[in-house]
Order: sequence, then C-alpha cells, then structure tokens
Amino acid sequence: MQVITNSNQWTDFIVHPLHILVVDDDPAFLIIMDDILSVKNAIPYMANGGEEAIALFKKHHPDIVLMDLNMPQINGFEAIAAIRELLGDVFVPIITVNAFEDEKILRQALQCGADDFLTKPVNADVLIAKINTMLRIKLLYDNEHQQRIQLKNELEKSHRLALELSRTKKILEMQNIALQYANIQLDQQKQRLQQEVFRQISELRQKDLKMIEKDREASLYTLASGIAHEINNPLGFIKSSFLTLDKRLNKFFENLLKQYSDESDIQTEHVYIKKILQRIFRGMDRIIDIVAQLKTFSNVDMESVSYTNLNTCINNSLSLLKTVMNNQINVSTCFEDIPEIICSQKDINQCCYNILKNAVDAIEIKQEKLPGAEKGVIGIQTKLVDNGIQVQIKDNGIGMSEDECSK
Repeated sequence: MQVITNSNQWTDFIVHPLHILVVDDDPAFLIIMDDILSVKNAIPYMANGGEEAIALFKKHHPDIVLMDLNMPQINGFEAIAAIRELLGDVFVPIITVNAFEDEKILRQALQCGADDFLTKPVNADVLIAKINTMLRIKLLYDNEHQQRIQLKNELEKSHRLALELSRTKKILEMQNIALQYANIQLDQQKQRLQQEVFRQISELRQKDLKMIEKDREASLYTLASGIAHEINNPLGFIKSSFLTLDKRLNKFFENLLKQYSDESDIQTEHVYIKKILQRIFRGMDRIIDIVAQLKTFSNVDMESVSYTNLNTCINNSLSLLKTVMNNQINVSTCFEDIPEIICSQKDINQCCYNILKNAVDAIEIKQEKLPGAEKGVIGIQTKLVDNGIQVQIKDNGIGMSEDECSK
C-alpha cells in the first residue's frame, strides 16, 4: 500500500492501489460503486451479502470496507462483528452505508465495530473524502501499532539482555567452582585413558590370536587340498585296476563253467568273490566322494568368488560330519530350488560346517549330561524370501556358548 502525498483529497484516494470491499444486497448500488471506484483506480471487491463479505475479506484483506446494514441472512451488524474478530489488533476502517440516519442503529453499528457512516444516495466527493479520512486514521493507527510492536520488541530485547547478563554471571560463578575440581577431573580422565589403552591392547592381542587361528585354518585348507589331490590319483588307479580285475574274473569264471560239468562250487566261489569286490567298490566310492568333498570344501581349483549353491555347501558339510554323527543324530532337510549366489564358496563352506558342527557338539554334550535324553535332531531348511535366500538350522542340543556363537 503506497501513500500519495500530493493527491487532491476531494478527487483522488491517498492510498494507491486501494483495495476496497463493498457489501450491499442491492445490485444497482454495487454497479454504481464499482463505476465510481474503478474510475479512481481503486480495486473493488463486490459482495451481495454478509456471508460473501466475510469470505472475500478472508481472501483479499482489503484496506477499507463499505458495509450495508440491512441485509438478509447475515446482516451488516453480524458481518462487522465477524470481520473485527478476524482482524484482532489490526485496524481496517469500516464505513456503514444506509438509506436512513437512525441514531439507535448507528450507535449499534459503532458498538459492533463500525468507524463511520454514509447515507444513500452516496455523493462521490463525500465518499472519497470519508474514505481518505479513514485511511489517514488507519495510517496513524498502523504507525502507532508498529511503534508499539517496536517498543515491545525493544523491551523484550532489554529483558533478554538482562537475563543473559544474569545467566552469564551465574555461568562465571559455576566456572570458578568447576575450575577447583579441574585437576581431579583431569586425573580421573588420565586413569580412564590408561584403562582404555590397556583394553585396546588386550583386544588387539585377541585379534592377533584370531588371525593366527585363521592362518592355521588356511594351512589346514591347504593341507586338505594337498591330501585330497594326492589321494585322488592313486584311488583312480586302484579303482581302474579293480574294474579290470572284475572283468577278467568274470571272463575267467565263464571259461571255467564251460570246461567243468559241476558248476555249483565254481558258481558259489564266483558269487562270493563278486560280493567282496562290490564291498571294495563301495569303499572306494565312499573314499572318492570324501576326497571330492574335501576338494570342494577347501576350494581347490576354484576362484575366490564364484557362483555357489547353498544347498550343495550344506550337503558337503553334512557329508564331512557323517562319521562324527555316527547314526546318533537324525538330520532332516527341506531344500527349495534356490538360485546360485555370487560369494566365496570357501567361506560359505566354513560357515555351514561351523554351524552344523556346533549343533552336533551341543547334542553330544546334552547326551553326555542327560543319558536318557532323546535322540539328537538337526533340521535344515532353505527357502526364497523377498530380499534373498533364508537358511534355517535348528537342533535340540544344549545350546551354544558365547565363544561358539562368535564363530
């Protein structure tokens, strides 16, 4: 809102642009007022009743209001009271416009919050003069209101400064008291730092021991790989030789049966030798299977990271633990058809082996402490979930210690 200092108060408004709300239920009066105000470059908002007047006031926040009093539904008195309630401490002039001058009605309008009045028909010059007078009062009120706000802010600032000075004084007093205990606190801090240093040194030693243990495990992997490689070659030779021997024996017994009429003894001997060879083949197949699992478990001939199937890793660990379980533990598996994952197969094998070995140990400890305990059970399940693959391993053992959990 800009104040025009060199305007003619009888022909121009002193505020530009002037936003003015005109309220009347007479459409002809609204048209006349719109013509008068538009010519003077004002921005009028026309309302044909009290309800619309309140809505337009909330939306546009005009500089001044011209209000008819005699209207249906929400009349001018109620609209003035509602607008004053919306304004609070802010001052916006409200001029009533009536077709009659009744002292009682005018007094009621003033009590509701009206500031001046006009009678119909409205004279344009009188209208402009009244509006300018109210605008000057509004400017004075706004200046005074702003000064009150500034004075209030200054008083609050002075009060905050006084509180800050008082707070600073108390802080200085507290600092003087705190300085008396500074040496004691420094000594305590020194002791805490020494304790922390000792703790960290102890943790580093533990980490060194764990690194040594990991190096030992790596050596075991290398040893297992070498043993598996060394055993694999002679096993292949032995199995090949036994296969050749089996073929030759079959051919030999066929020839014997053709030459001798009494076949019963030869047939019995043949069956007996076949059973011995079958047991030998089963033993060799088991050794070959163990060698293959050792090679896989020690990650022989594989890259450090590759595609790995978790179901295969779990089965490898179960095969290595089969002798340890010695048919004293029932193992139930429920494997879904899961995709391969990219990981270190060596680490996954070790992880599966450690968890299953812990389960076996927990069951054995329970059976030692409780001779009549039920037979050991280990349940293993793999399944696909929304965010990956889930592996569940359960046992009915005595539970794991903290050291075993850390593995």
